[in-house]
Amino acid sequence: MARINNPTNFVERTVLTKAVATKNTEDGDKSVLKQYLSENKIDLTKDVRQTDKAIVAHNEFERLDGASTKFTEERNLLFEPVFENYRKECQYLKKFYVGKERELVNWSIPIDNENEINYPAEFEQRATLVEKLYTYNTKLGEDSPLTIFLTNNEINPKTETDNTEEARKKQIESINSKKTSELNREERDNIYNPLWKHTEDIGQFLKNLFPLNPRKLGEWGFDIEETTKQPVARIVTIDSNSKKTISAIKMNTEIENIGKITLIIHRGKTITENPVTLNAENKFKILRGWGTITVENNNKTEKGELKYLGISGLN
Repeated sequence: MARINNPTNFVERTVLTKAVATKNTEDGDKSVLKQYLSENKIDLTKDVRQTDKAIVAHNEFERLDGASTKFTEERNLLFEPVFENYRKECQYLKKFYVGKERELVNWSIPIDNENEINYPAEFEQRATLVEKLYTYNTKLGEDSPLTIFLTNNEINPKTETDNTEEARKKQIESINSKKTSELNREERDNIYNPLWKHTEDIGQFLKNLFPLNPRKLGEWGFDIEETTKQPVARIVTIDSNSKKTISAIKMNTEIENIGKITLIIHRGKTITENPVTLNAENKFKILRGWGTITVENNNKTEKGELKYLGISGLN
């Protein structure tokens, strides 16, 4: 019994979509998908172009989402010390007005019927409270009971209100960046979701096409889990000045060059234009689309050795 472990995050899904398209292109007229794609009006070349557009939107989403987080962090650096001082000021005034706690209402301090101060959680509400407190303090002038506390604790009301205003600007930037990032995420999903449906459907088609040999889906980039078979560590020898194709490599595992010479790793069953050079004692992670590889040994005298994790009972 085999099942397809489809990726759950956007980036890995786009890798799989492109791996399927690449394999289909490599196989040309011999592709087993030829009739299926025609029947279902799927153009994988167009899917790749649209996937690239979705990736652009995704990158912008991540950039702006990161910017939003950064603005929030900068806001907190500015405002958290201000609000900590505000809490101390509120507690001081509560002690000052002991027995007359309702006076705190004039300072816009959020006191309830039990004379407990309930500080809000939201930034905007907190910033408003800080500004109202210092506005009332200014209104009282020299008669303000808060003056002595501010002086002895080296708290400058202007610095506090300036930092609050700057924190407000950071908050606005954070909100705007977040809104725009979500628009980019929505654009990404609108473009890519139909393409991902194509990829999922192709996987199911291939699974039904090769019921007795599900490992072949690895050639298309799909991660196949055969519940009755466990991965097995294997060592393969590549003779000097030769090449060897290896299939049924477990996805998201590493192959290791355990020999003394450099090996060249190609995706699929043929020699490709952009291979991976794997030096002795180095490793290479098998990602989607690399379940089948061709290992090339260009050394004229020495054999190469490669260690990998393969599906039990296969290859």
